[in-house]
Amino acid sequence: MSATRKQWKAWSSWGAVHPRYPEHLSPVREFRDEDPIRDQFGLGKWAARFPPEVRRLLVIALRSTGGSLDHPTSPVGYGTVPELVILGGLLERGFTSSRSGFIGHSVHSFIFQSKLLGGRKPGGAVADFIVFNQHRTIAVRVDSIYHNPESPFGGAAATERDLVQAARLIGEPFIDRVVDVNRREDGYPLEHGPGMLIRRDFERIMERA
Repeated sequence: MSATRKQWKAWSSWGAVHPRYPEHLSPVREFRDEDPIRDQFGLGKWAARFPPEVRRLLVIALRSTGGSLDHPTSPVGYGTVPELVILGGLLERGFTSSRSGFIGHSVHSFIFQSKLLGGRKPGGAVADFIVFNQHRTIAVRVDSIYHNPESPFGGAAATERDLVQAARLIGEPFIDRVVDVNRREDGYPLEHGPGMLIRRDFERIMERA
């Protein structure tokens, strides 16, 4: 090889064949993180506004009932968020759903939105849950913003109906106690937390508080 001839190197000819991109037109797009599709519990973005403990119990309930983790629960009737939180918490505590509906049949079970008291038809004494715990029968009513006197969804009329229904529940011979949870005065903890107030609602259902 001639001493005056420059030795060829692979990298020395790259620019001649592959021209450089202008700095303002970089061919590589900067990667940017996007919001995750699901949270750490597997729920979709619809549940992001709820605190972790609410979402954790929601997942237990939704998986047990075959509900969707991707779409919001119904705002009325079966499967509101606070109702599902109670459902998930009862399952976590070892309670089972009573399929027979026989009052007092099991010492550690529950019925969700029972029709034994007339269901949700006019005049019926509604209990969102009937919990059988150690031979005691607890009627659990789950409060929500829809029962708020200032709520456009029910208002004072709904509050009056709740009072009448509570009196009917107390008068039922097989009901030992009526417990209201997710109360307005507590700030609707089954939707907003904190975890301490959520646990306190369950302690009241278990008659430990």
